[in-house]
Amino acid sequence: MKIEVVTFVNALTKNAQKYKKCIDSQREWAELHGMQYSVFEYNSEDDLLNDWNFYINYFNMEKDSGVYYLGILPTVLILNKHENPFKDIEWDGILVNSATYPSFYFSKKVEDRMLQKTIQHSMLFKDTPSSTPMLGLRIIICKTIDYVIEHDDVHIGMPYVQGLSSGMEMHLDTNKEGLVEVSYSPRLLDDEQFFQPGDFAVNIPFGSAFGREYIRQFLFVKKQIDRIMKLGKSLEKDLSNEKSNLGS
Repeated sequence: MKIEVVTFVNALTKNAQKYKKCIDSQREWAELHGMQYSVFEYNSEDDLLNDWNFYINYFNMEKDSGVYYLGILPTVLILNKHENPFKDIEWDGILVNSATYPSFYFSKKVEDRMLQKTIQHSMLFKDTPSSTPMLGLRIIICKTIDYVIEHDDVHIGMPYVQGLSSGMEMHLDTNKEGLVEVSYSPRLLDDEQFFQPGDFAVNIPFGSAFGREYIRQFLFVKKQIDRIMKLGKSLEKDLSNEKSNLGS
């Protein structure tokens, strides 16, 4: 199974520089699992349309037959580089981590003419006021059956919640010395919008110093995960050797 990972970067907003650590984590992860990796640069002056730009550029990108393409936002920091939840997927449709706030799309080249027209039609809704790519995905979902699927095994949490109610407070504490915890009012917020311990990755869509601090904090979490995974592999190897010695 051939997979190519592509990070979509808005060159005019200098996202490659802002999210370099995140992009580096994606490249490291792809190379570790033998997947091709590339960066797709586009130019857009309106960064508010960043998610729509991601949507449109991904589906308009030239694709080779027989290759699965994982298009991913530059704001995603891969935390557990040892995991590859895409390696055994054989799917002819579109996989997303969230139909509400997608930060990756996973699909093959679309050969069917009707599906091509449906996807192109869905892009037109970018001009709908205050819309997100969720609307484009809904258009595709309405015209197809089981073509767009949320991949539950790849949760990419966010260190904040979009659209907080007035006066609402949410605090994230990565708690570098222990468990990662989130405190909030569960009556107003959806758990799935938050980063949870054990998540494959975290989406950090901030371009300010605030975002850089989140990246720095989660890089520490990433190092902790990497250390634990290496320790686990070492213990697994020792146990295997011990078992072999006992059997000989």
